[in-house]
Amino acid sequence: MARKPSPSATHSGAASVVASVLPDAGLSRRIAWVVASGAWTFAFLALASFQITDWPSHVVSVHNDPAANLLGRMGAVMSYWTYVVVGIGVWIPVLLAGVALTYSALGRPIQHCVVRGIGALLMMLAFSCLHAQWMPSVGSLTGCDAGLFPMWCAEQLSERFGGVGASLLFILALALGAVVAIDEVVFALPQAILRTLSFLDPIWNFDWAGLVATLRSKLVGVRPEPIVIGGGRTGTTRSTRAKASSTVAPVETTDEEEESDATEESEEEDADEVEDDDDDDDD
Repeated sequence: MARKPSPSATHSGAASVVASVLPDAGLSRRIAWVVASGAWTFAFLALASFQITDWPSHVVSVHNDPAANLLGRMGAVMSYWTYVVVGIGVWIPVLLAGVALTYSALGRPIQHCVVRGIGALLMMLAFSCLHAQWMPSVGSLTGCDAGLFPMWCAEQLSERFGGVGASLLFILALALGAVVAIDEVVFALPQAILRTLSFLDPIWNFDWAGLVATLRSKLVGVRPEPIVIGGGRTGTTRSTRAKASSTVAPVETTDEEEESDATEESEEEDADEVEDDDDDDDD
């Protein structure tokens, strides 16, 4: 009879599996991860529950009391000034920080955290500048919808490079920040898009050149017949003439008939001369 494993053996087996998946982290790293997770949760909730009617918003004259923000007045103040200064681009580093914390919890350390953080800040600024350049009046904070600093950057670059040039610079900065912050994701994105669009392979692999050549040959083979001024077609006129020539036999004259005609004409002339002579004799 097989013996059942003891609870202690089961617990030790589960611990060994967890240890094999998650590397052993020191106490300082665990404390740092907990503190970072708490700060990220605070920032996420404060930004997500932002209300323009909370103090110190300049949009309304009468503010909510108490604040409608999930984190109270402190969350309202932090979220308000964040949106006023940098705009909605702040969500890019917030989301990337959440991904980094998740990877750290799964035992996958993030390489070059400081460099990637700089890339995330560059993405944040470039995205908010594009917001200020393309849609400056879209937002809930009147007068600073895209953020004061991005609006200033967009204004300065637009004066020097024009609207198109400034937009190209912002897009370039956004792409550069993405390569620095999430290079693996950026380089894997084209292949992922191609795999997603694999259902269109029959369309891409279809012999379009052969189809075009076939249609062209058919169009060249079928040529319209020219129209005659009388309204009929050349083919119809030719067929009508052929039928007429086949039904009406040509009239041919022989030599004997021509000679008899000539004799009759000469006899008639002689008779006329005789009549003229008789008339003269009578006179």
